[in-house]
Amino acid sequence: MRFTGLIHASKLRARQPGPWSLLVLGGAWALLRWMLDLPFGRYGPIEAFLPLAMILGGLCLAPAAWQWNGDEAPLASPGRGLLQSLFLNGLWVALLLGVFGVFGPPPSPPMGPPERRPPPPFEEDARRPPPPQEEPPRPPERRPAGPPGPHRPEVLNFLVGLLLTTVLGRFIAEREAAEQREIELRVLNEKAQALALQSQMQPHALFNALSGLVELTREDPEATEEALVALCDYLRLLMTHVRAEVAPLRLERELLENYLRIEQIRLGERLRVKWDWPDWADPIALPPLFMQPLVENAVLHGIAATAEGGELCIGIHRANGWLHLKVDNTGKAPEGEKEGLGLGHLRKRLLLWGGSRAQLELVREGAWTRARLTVPLPS
Repeated sequence: MRFTGLIHASKLRARQPGPWSLLVLGGAWALLRWMLDLPFGRYGPIEAFLPLAMILGGLCLAPAAWQWNGDEAPLASPGRGLLQSLFLNGLWVALLLGVFGVFGPPPSPPMGPPERRPPPPFEEDARRPPPPQEEPPRPPERRPAGPPGPHRPEVLNFLVGLLLTTVLGRFIAEREAAEQREIELRVLNEKAQALALQSQMQPHALFNALSGLVELTREDPEATEEALVALCDYLRLLMTHVRAEVAPLRLERELLENYLRIEQIRLGERLRVKWDWPDWADPIALPPLFMQPLVENAVLHGIAATAEGGELCIGIHRANGWLHLKVDNTGKAPEGEKEGLGLGHLRKRLLLWGGSRAQLELVREGAWTRARLTVPLPS
């Protein structure tokens, strides 16, 4: 994981309830020691905040030692991670204990045995000659202090802190790596499902285009030839467009124009098309075939189903961070609540792509059937 990945992982960790629970427990322990006036060690009252500081450092710095490796892998190798963890955690644990030692109270001098003083003599005893004075006992000789060992509080605190932060950092790093792999697998699965649904739209769209030409071959052979040429262009764009994960809306409009060109040859003046498509919408990238099933549904089930035909209005507008795609048509109203394959696949693709943020509405207002597709405006 690179440095930017470490920052991103720290932000995600800060949003989870687990680290905050540990910090609350550390703060509660510090407050409890202050309220109960429990005895403190060599660091004095500031020692109450030592567990809180260790938890905070363990959550922020300990996992980074196991995650840093300079590439995109979520974990460093075991050897490198252990060396980095011992170095980084040893550095900040020693620094933390040093800071607490500086701000804590100075160590108290060693307490020796109390000095014995003879009781004051009475008046009768004052006349007696003083007893022979005994030689005072010699204090025990003090040996020079040896090098610090594990029995010293500072060394013990350092070793315990280093061990806990190393183990805690490895645990957090492995858990976050597993969560990252789970997210990546879920994203790949959703992409595979979306591409599968998207690929099923290709033969569905081709079938709808061909079914409209069957009737035309008997009525107007010359128009059939022109429609077949337009169908070749439409099929070429469809095969290229359907393979992309996202594509600019300019290609979606080009695909719709080729499809409507075929339907215009078949329906003639019965199909009247109006575009409300601003230039700023062309470079916006969305998954392909978002509008194509809506236009097909409007032409085949609305306009072509009536003898007088109807109007088709295709438009795009944006407002408050949302992109609104609209396909309105006159003609026959939808019957029942059952949707065809195109609209059903479109709803599933919207759910995989945008979740609950993307919505599809199909309503009847007077003589118009209005389809509204609302998606977040890509940044």
